[in-house]
Amino acid sequence: MVCLLLVSQPSKAQQDGKPRPVTQQEARTQQPDAKRLKAGYQTQVPGWILSAGDTLQLGQGSKEDKGFVYIHTLSASDDSDAQKSLNHTYSGQKVVLKELIARGSAENGFGVYGAISPGTLPPYYIALDSAINAGELLPPIKYRPSAAASPALPAKIAQELIKLKAALDAGTLTQQEYESRRRKLLN
Repeated sequence: MVCLLLVSQPSKAQQDGKPRPVTQQEARTQQPDAKRLKAGYQTQVPGWILSAGDTLQLGQGSKEDKGFVYIHTLSASDDSDAQKSLNHTYSGQKVVLKELIARGSAENGFGVYGAISPGTLPPYYIALDSAINAGELLPPIKYRPSAAASPALPAKIAQELIKLKAALDAGTLTQQEYESRRRKLLN
């Protein structure tokens, strides 16, 4: 008779007793442990782990008025009408991640949020995965795909560039205004 014993090798994080960061998959399916969140959050961007104290680069808001959809205050209830979105003037700004928190329920799923305090404003919260996907939160440059590997411009930006060029050609914009607005759109 042969007896086979399978032993799993603990990860390095488990071997040294330190909790490992929460992964995106774990955060979707169960309420993340607060101790594990203190160790960080592994975003869907390979290699990018967020931790309290990190400096984050805000992208452009994805609302029609360029305001942010996924960066907002939190209401006592989950009433989205009571939440206030961060306005477009914070596009491109850097903010410090104060803490990572988990929100959600078993019925609706869980998510990881990052608490920030832009300028003198009260705390705002970033729905991390959604904000990254929408371009409202930009990964550090070292984690961004190279220009050669990145997809074409989003249709919305391409349309804006076409409108700008038409306004330049019609004489309603000076060359300097055109260049300034073009740079703003592409950054």
